[in-house]
Amino acid sequence: HLDNVVIVMEKYGKSWRDIAIFLTSLLQYKGLTIYPLMIYDKIKTTEIMRDEGLDFDDALAVYLAKRLNLKVIVSYDSHFDKIDWLKRKTPEDFI
Repeated sequence: HLDNVVIVMEKYGKSWRDIAIFLTSLLQYKGLTIYPLMIYDKIKTTEIMRDEGLDFDDALAVYLAKRLNLKVIVSYDSHFDKIDWLKRKTPEDFI
C-alpha cells in the first residue's frame, strides 16, 4: 500500500523532497495502476478484519483482490493462506 511505503520512508529519514520524487516516479511506470481508495473501501476492509482475523493492511489487500476479481496474491505473508478463494504465491514461484 502506497501510504505505508511513504510512512516507512519517513521513518528512515527521507525528506519531503525524496518522497515527492518517489511518488512522481511512479507515474512513469507503464502498466502500473494505482487504485484510489475511498472511505467506503476502508470501512469494507474492517469487515474483512472482523470476519477473517486479519490486520488492516492484510485485510485491505484481500478486499482489493476481491474487488478486482484477483485469485492470486504474491506475498511471503502466510496470513493470506486462510482466505480460501485467494491463492498465495511467493516471488520464487515466478522465477
